[in-house]
Amino acid sequence: MGTPVISLQRMHCSVNSCPRPSTFQCFAVNSTVEIRHSKIYLADMHAAFAFSLLLAALAPFVQGQTVTFRSLEESSSPSSYVFNGSDSDIAQQLYIRHKAGDTGDEVELTSVPTAVTERLSAINVDFNSLPGLVQRAVLWDTGFAIAPGNVPVQVYPMHNRTMDNIVIPKWEVSGVDCTFTNCSQPNDVTAYYSHTCTGWQMLNTSHCVIDVFEDSGAGTYLGNMWANGGDPDVAPLIELRDHTWTEPVFNASVTFSVYVVHTVSSSKEVAWGECPSGYGTVSIPCARRDLFSDEFMAANTTVPTGSAWVTTWLEVEFAEESSGFDKILLVPIILGAVVVLGAIGLGWFCWKRKAKNSAQKSTSAAHDLETDQYVALITPEMILGPTGMTTQGSTLSSHYESAGSNKTLTILLDSEHLQGKRIPYDSLVFENAVSKGASGEVWICQYNGQKVAAKRLLQTKDQNAEKVQAFAAEIELSASLVHPHIVEFIGVAWNSLNNLTMVLEFFPTGNLQNYLQKNADLLSWARDKIHMSIGVAQALEYLHARTPPLIHRDLKSNNILLTDKLEPKLIDFGVSRDTVDLTMTAGVGTPYWTAPEILEGKRYTEQADIYSFGVVLTELDTSKIPYSDAATEHGGKPKPFQILQDVMAGKLRPTFSKDCPPRIQKIGMACLALSPEDRPTAQELVQELQGNGGGQ
Repeated sequence: MGTPVISLQRMHCSVNSCPRPSTFQCFAVNSTVEIRHSKIYLADMHAAFAFSLLLAALAPFVQGQTVTFRSLEESSSPSSYVFNGSDSDIAQQLYIRHKAGDTGDEVELTSVPTAVTERLSAINVDFNSLPGLVQRAVLWDTGFAIAPGNVPVQVYPMHNRTMDNIVIPKWEVSGVDCTFTNCSQPNDVTAYYSHTCTGWQMLNTSHCVIDVFEDSGAGTYLGNMWANGGDPDVAPLIELRDHTWTEPVFNASVTFSVYVVHTVSSSKEVAWGECPSGYGTVSIPCARRDLFSDEFMAANTTVPTGSAWVTTWLEVEFAEESSGFDKILLVPIILGAVVVLGAIGLGWFCWKRKAKNSAQKSTSAAHDLETDQYVALITPEMILGPTGMTTQGSTLSSHYESAGSNKTLTILLDSEHLQGKRIPYDSLVFENAVSKGASGEVWICQYNGQKVAAKRLLQTKDQNAEKVQAFAAEIELSASLVHPHIVEFIGVAWNSLNNLTMVLEFFPTGNLQNYLQKNADLLSWARDKIHMSIGVAQALEYLHARTPPLIHRDLKSNNILLTDKLEPKLIDFGVSRDTVDLTMTAGVGTPYWTAPEILEGKRYTEQADIYSFGVVLTELDTSKIPYSDAATEHGGKPKPFQILQDVMAGKLRPTFSKDCPPRIQKIGMACLALSPEDRPTAQELVQELQGNGGGQ
């Protein structure tokens, strides 16, 4: 069946279908109407009113019915998605392999989870009649994996994540000082497997919690806890294993238990420390449910309900036919409704125009957002373009269809700090990427004849409103910071929420850490280092003097840029928080620079930044990474986790060189005090550093 088209005067409507949720679009006087996830978004109130009446007219006839204008098979290919270990979108990979003709054994569960049966019964689909690959996709998308004995077990994503992004990026695993086995793959992309890693380290990075299950082979299983390989042609499994082992820690035997989702069978999983002959696999470590209280779970985890695109796929391809309303009757119903609504819409338009003229209201789309009814009806695309108009080819991830996207727009359009700071997106010329993290990347760009640094979220399909909103908040915060030793905010650019970009001044000299490693012999405390120290301390003084005080939380030499005159500029406020947030959260800081109270998960204040500053002073003095000279009592190099344990116990601090000026060393040791109350404030720190000029 072809795509139905309804035309009346200047209105054109069509239904577009794809593997993701379908979109119903109407264009009337340059307006757009979209139905996505049962929500309506319209470009103006005229279209909103008319279309709402259309839906009301159709409701008695189509209530409880599913109207499919075009099947998924008639749509274009799924996408350019590649299962490569960068995410956990197992449902989409299984969809792709199912469409490619792959098959798998049907899943024989001890019992089908209630959440799955209720989800499927609502669309008239029977779980036991689904192909094996599709069964796995449904289970995973609804939040379940399979434990030994074919027992379905609930998975809880943490920190607003979803089932398609609970993998742990390599940089996070590296950040807790785990080591890796590096394995080559047929596509020349290296796959990494965890090698040396305690349960504490691994659980500190996990993004999921799993209900307790039994695994009789837990103590003897030698698979890998974490891996980020990925075969693009694999039909992944969702098998759970309990990695349990005992090892000596601080002269005591400690037993660890880490639950892991494996995407290949145990028989195909390579042993610890070994590499596969072909592609690597994806292994996702999670914490046990019995490690957390009900209060923690309620505040930090979610129970997946399933994604809309999977529901659409199941409904179109597997829903059982039922007698009822003849969908062919929709054509005359819609035509009749449109004729009636044409007259109603004309009357509405005239009334609205008269009311608009008499009130002399502003036509600004940005101001329209201040009214709740407009926020609920306007899509982000409609106001993101430079002229406020959409283009026919512009699309946006379905994840943006939440209230979170409107919150993002409120930040971007209403913030006093961003007024007049918008840059036309097309005026940025992206030249090359200089850094890339788990969710963001920094580019060197050309703008108005000068080089600038542009930070944006990774251009991936799994962006969601929460990520974009957090980035918008970071942009607003950066725009509000004006200080000689904080990187200057130039502007913000976007033409869709997918490419929201923060533009900052660019410093080709690079960061302090790299500069120290390459130019240690060229610097002295009297000529250079004291001025760098004072500049960073003044930036902290500025941050801490805000109301409430702003805590940087990730102060380190990597986050200090240098001008060509070696003036320091503080960057990266992505994890910064006001002091109303007083407990540690995932992703705070970098361990060797992090204050002991944060490492222990205690309440903390802006004095945590002072500790980090003390660590930076040792870097300035030695030109080396903190604890690079640390040694065990037998002369060996201590493991990173042992270093952090000693730091928390107050037994270990980064050291200064024998040539360090005594005054600088005294200030540094005060900053590194175990008790936050014993550290100087930022204001006192500036005064101390400026005290005798030069530090000699």
